[in-house]
Amino acid sequence: MLKLDSDSGNTDTLDSAPVRSLGWKKTVLFLVLFLIVFSIVVWPVISPCLGVCYSWPLQRAASGLDRLVVEAVPEGRDADAPGIEIQGTEKVSEFFQTIELKTFQDGRRCACRGSLVFRFFRGEKESLTLSYHHGTRLDWHNGPWVGNAEMTEAGQQALGKWFADDGYEAVRDIGRREVETQKR
Repeated sequence: MLKLDSDSGNTDTLDSAPVRSLGWKKTVLFLVLFLIVFSIVVWPVISPCLGVCYSWPLQRAASGLDRLVVEAVPEGRDADAPGIEIQGTEKVSEFFQTIELKTFQDGRRCACRGSLVFRFFRGEKESLTLSYHHGTRLDWHNGPWVGNAEMTEAGQQALGKWFADDGYEAVRDIGRREVETQKR
């Protein structure tokens, strides 16, 4: 029995059961086992959903876009790169089908402004803006992404090929050069 004195002078009694402690070793063992089970059973099931968090909103926002304007970032090393304009809903849709994002994103945001800016329009209204970083990442300006979205190697190459196939080798070359610079 535990007696508690209140300020009013009354005393109350409570039955108390002893609290049993597992001890720190058992707690650590439990946490380790939990993490092992989580990584083997749960993580493989939910991990594909993480990539969807980046690609699905982008695919949804891309619906109905009919023009892509590619510009160099004025302060960037490619400031003299020529501007490009690609028109047509089907052609712009191909751009988004080409982009392949990694499933696991680290949430990092590059401190630079990128080398190129991809501006997408629906009619005359600019609806979506992505910046292209180091040939490997995209940043969605005012979009829902936590950080830059990293493209897979296949996605990086496919995006460069997509531009080159339309005669815009300069965009492909900028991406390649940025990737090579990062490897050094």
